[in-house]
Amino acid sequence: MMYYQVVKKMSNTFDLRVRMVRMAEEAGISATARYYRTTRKTVQKWVRRYREGGLGALQDRSRAPKRIPHKMPSELEKKIVELRKRYPAWGPRRLKTYFDLACSQGAIYRVLRQNGLVRKRKKKWKKRRDLRKLKAALKPFEKLILDGKDLKDIEHYWPQMRFKRLPEYQYTARDVRTGTTYFAFSETNDSTSATIFARYVLEHLAACGVDLKEVTVQTDNGSDLIGSANKKPSTTSAFEAMLRFLGVNHVRIPPASPTWNSDVETFHRLCEDEFYDIEAFADRRAFFDKAATYQLFFNSERKNSWKDDKTPWDLIRQLSPHIDADRAIALRPIALGSLIESAYHVPALPMTGIDST
Repeated sequence: MMYYQVVKKMSNTFDLRVRMVRMAEEAGISATARYYRTTRKTVQKWVRRYREGGLGALQDRSRAPKRIPHKMPSELEKKIVELRKRYPAWGPRRLKTYFDLACSQGAIYRVLRQNGLVRKRKKKWKKRRDLRKLKAALKPFEKLILDGKDLKDIEHYWPQMRFKRLPEYQYTARDVRTGTTYFAFSETNDSTSATIFARYVLEHLAACGVDLKEVTVQTDNGSDLIGSANKKPSTTSAFEAMLRFLGVNHVRIPPASPTWNSDVETFHRLCEDEFYDIEAFADRRAFFDKAATYQLFFNSERKNSWKDDKTPWDLIRQLSPHIDADRAIALRPIALGSLIESAYHVPALPMTGIDST
């Protein structure tokens, strides 16, 4: 019994076939079939292959069809690989939608998988709880999440930042209900920059028809937002004072709870994948022009599969017709220092009147 198990384990291997053929030539087909506990037909097959092609004919043959009428053209497969490398955060569905690829999403996924371009799925315990129902109950711009991002740790962007005098920090505000996102840039991560950015965004929204008394701004507990951690409870930071002046509510997330700002953190990841990691900037002005283009694309063209495949512009028009959606999505990213130089003035029309660089 032990010998039979060993032989069975060795079946269909090259060495076993060689021994089988040699024994068949010496002892005959029937004796070989009985010895290896197989059929005469199997022994005859390997003997025939050996006589026709030698030892090489005893190797396994590919069972793949020689001709596949519906096989994807090599040009299309190459295009899919190039697009994925250009936009590493985009999956089969988004690639097909935006580039009109003449194949199914499954075929695109197969190409990505065969070329090692599929990201590993996160573990279940790492996935965040689905809050879509709670977010759907909000009105547009009822809740804004504001946060800052240090750009110096982005490998592709850092050399350009250093040699072309590009911004070091990004301030971002994102509406939870529609996904509308605004960002601007600063050379410093401090209360002045955060305050100016928040006022820049909020006064723009007010000009578009948003009632600021119904807006809540959510932030973390950074010193640029709430001031020193050791300050007296009665002390108000410049950022908090500005929100109070505009009649805007302010809430802070619990300490060490970064997932509470997941909406804006998600945008930071997307922005890094789709903008900072793939774009090259000739100079500072080119950086701000491309940043403005990306923000406009994100707010007007980039469909969100978690929001019924609608863009922020679509949702604003659908949910709040009284808000000027065309104007609301078109707030240009600027260098916040330009507002300091203009005597801390935020113009009624943020798209004009300020040198954004």
